Amino acid sequence: MANAVHGVMEFFSTAAQPTVLIFVAVLLLSLWMLSLRNPRVKWPPGPVCFPVVGCLPQMMISGRRRQPTDLLPWYDTYGDIMHVKFGEQHMIMLGTYELIQEAFVKNADTVSARPTWIYFLRQIVGKDGAGVLFKSGKAWKELRRFTLSSLRDLGLGRKSLQERIQDEARYLVQNIENENGKAFSPRERIGKAVSNIISIVVFGTRYDYNDTPEMLPVLEEVLRLGEGPVLLTNLARFIMPMKKMIALVDKLYSLIRQEVEKHRQSFDPTDIRDFIDLFIKVTQEEEDPEVYTEWNVFRIIVDLYLAGTDTTANTLRWSLVHMVNHPDAQKRVQREIDQVIGQGRVAKMEDKARMPFTEATILEVFRLSTVGAGVILKTGHAWKELRRFTLSSLRDLGLGRKSLQERIQDEARYLVQNIEDENGKAFSPRDRIGKAVSNIISIVVFGTRYDYNDTPEMLPVLEEALRLGEGPLSLTNLARFIMPMKKIMSLVDKLYSLIRQEVEKHRQSFDPKDIRDFIDLFIKVTQEEEDPEVYTEWNVFRIIVDLYLAGTDTTANTLRWSLVHMVNHPDAQKRVQQEIDQVIGQGRVAKMEDKARMPFTEATVLEVFRLSTVVPLGVPHATSETTNLAGYTIPKGTVILGDLYRVLHDENNFEDAYKFKPERWLDVDGKVVKSDKLIPFSMGPRICLGKGLAEMESFIFFTTLLQNFTFKVTEGEKPPDGVEGLNTFTFTPYPYNVCAVRR
Repeated sequence: MANAVHGVMEFFSTAAQPTVLIFVAVLLLSLWMLSLRNPRVKWPPGPVCFPVVGCLPQMMISGRRRQPTDLLPWYDTYGDIMHVKFGEQHMIMLGTYELIQEAFVKNADTVSARPTWIYFLRQIVGKDGAGVLFKSGKAWKELRRFTLSSLRDLGLGRKSLQERIQDEARYLVQNIENENGKAFSPRERIGKAVSNIISIVVFGTRYDYNDTPEMLPVLEEVLRLGEGPVLLTNLARFIMPMKKMIALVDKLYSLIRQEVEKHRQSFDPTDIRDFIDLFIKVTQEEEDPEVYTEWNVFRIIVDLYLAGTDTTANTLRWSLVHMVNHPDAQKRVQREIDQVIGQGRVAKMEDKARMPFTEATILEVFRLSTVGAGVILKTGHAWKELRRFTLSSLRDLGLGRKSLQERIQDEARYLVQNIEDENGKAFSPRDRIGKAVSNIISIVVFGTRYDYNDTPEMLPVLEEALRLGEGPLSLTNLARFIMPMKKIMSLVDKLYSLIRQEVEKHRQSFDPKDIRDFIDLFIKVTQEEEDPEVYTEWNVFRIIVDLYLAGTDTTANTLRWSLVHMVNHPDAQKRVQQEIDQVIGQGRVAKMEDKARMPFTEATVLEVFRLSTVVPLGVPHATSETTNLAGYTIPKGTVILGDLYRVLHDENNFEDAYKFKPERWLDVDGKVVKSDKLIPFSMGPRICLGKGLAEMESFIFFTTLLQNFTFKVTEGEKPPDGVEGLNTFTFTPYPYNVCAVRR
């Protein structure tokens, strides 16, 4: 009891602007009542829950180090399925692969909703959700279908998107070269490289690493302010800066609206340039008031950035951490790169099959450093439709075709050029990686990329909104009282405005015969489809945000982690480089076809996915009706969290789970052998929207970087930590500098 009371006191003493009245009331209630458990419901075991604050005090005590491992002892005490409460919100935490599969796959029909009734999420995406990440039901399925088909049409999975990733990998290498082997922090560069991919997909453009799209800082700030478990409770209204977060979301919405308007002005249904063009197109063709709305396109864009930028960037950041900590693994990856790719070109997805150790390394980063992240929070009919649209858009824009691969290859070249400017000096790769990755999304969505010296207006807005919205309070209704909601909503409005401007630009130049990007596709579908729930301005806004979320931060963090691991494991780095030299050489950029002949490189990427789990708890699910899980009857309206980090660090699934071992993904013949337990992107219908893009970007960027550079720390410096990092919604490496020595 004493520890619990101390936890309550510590919780409120660290909360933003708590009142004495609230503190005294909660303290007295906590002493009087140990739990708010409903006696009519037999919940799974879990920690004692207090009125109003739930388990947050214990979580603050257990999680003060803010590591994904903080809550693992709870499983030892309460079992693999736990009941916890964030504020007044009941939640179920699942700690094994089998339980997550039971919930997200076998019970997908009843456990695929999003908890949009939670105050913070209701403020951000509305009570019905929006976009691909946060929509549910029929509209979600339609928007997801549209988004994925759009990505295919725009080159995701085809050469176009792969080539864009290859280009961005080159840019990242060039940028790192500028350090001349001196120590630097790769965090920002990786983030920019990864976000460039999303920018290409969504807006049809990429940004120079010295420039920051206005939307990204806003999105990052929203994520930062909204991090933590309180986000999932109604306590968020009291504790989180909701006003600030709402202002950021408004700003984000404004920025996306500006982009959509730009696209509308130049929209041509015969020339689809990017994701926004695709959305404009589908809104002209489809009539569904729930699906194809401006709000949904806003959410999808944010979702794409969340799912495709932060997670990928953090995976890359973790991969660098692991490479620094495991130089032997770094050498081995580099040997594989040298053997398969060489120094004459950038990696491509076809190389992956011939680079088993590299793939195993990436799998291990996925497992060990679980990163985690409209389409994300939408539920029901609109979610299904939005997800369908988003996935089809990604295919149309190159996910699955050569065009997107080529864009990634180009961005990889830009990244290499940017790094070359460091001339081997120590530098931080964080921003450059982030810009490179976000450029891919920008190309897909807006049809353009940005120089690394330029920052698209939308990106800072998105980053700021994400920063303000991070933390557990965002999952409670206390958020309205404690989080800077006005600022967050202001940022969201600005983001919406910027996206609307882009959509309008696209509308003005829209040509149905020339689909340039996602916005063109959306314009096209809105002209062809009539569905008031699906093809709305709000949905296109959310889809764009979803694309940035799904396609930028996660990939950028994966790349940041990959450099960490290469610095820590120089032997693995050498082995990857040897494989690159053998398969690719130095005359071209890697492509996805190389992957099959680069088993060690693929294994390295897989190990980064595993070890550095970028989204440790994934995106919260919710029960849409009473559901049976593991023998327990879970009521409707319960939040379900799959603990991806625990699954990927469970000794029963992976021996020496906290060690960086790309070899775990190779059989005796040196071929890549994957495991069903490798679920860094979650599983089921809500599996990460940016999975295919993240895998392509991670392979091409990572391979291109090691093709051109050997990463190490300044002599005498300690390598960055390859296990612990900054754990909010995503898991990122601590800030670090590395030296990129030209090979």
